[in-house]
Amino acid sequence: MREREQGKEADSVVEREGSELEGSRQQDIAQKQKPAQEGVARRQEERAKRIRVEIYTEGQQTTQQSDQTVRKHSQC
Repeated sequence: MREREQGKEADSVVEREGSELEGSRQQDIAQKQKPAQEGVARRQEERAKRIRVEIYTEGQQTTQQSDQTVRKHSQC
């Protein structure tokens, strides 16, 4: 009987160590993927912006809004 209990204890230790290794492996994978996810978030912040162009002529004030889109390119 004592051998069975020791066997169960050994099995539970192996299972616990295995799950700890699996957890650390998942943590490593998450850390490797983190920079890529941060890059995506950074790119989403740099969305296209519209430029407002105001043109003043003699005595008349007219405002035109251009349809030009400015994109900021960054190297990640």
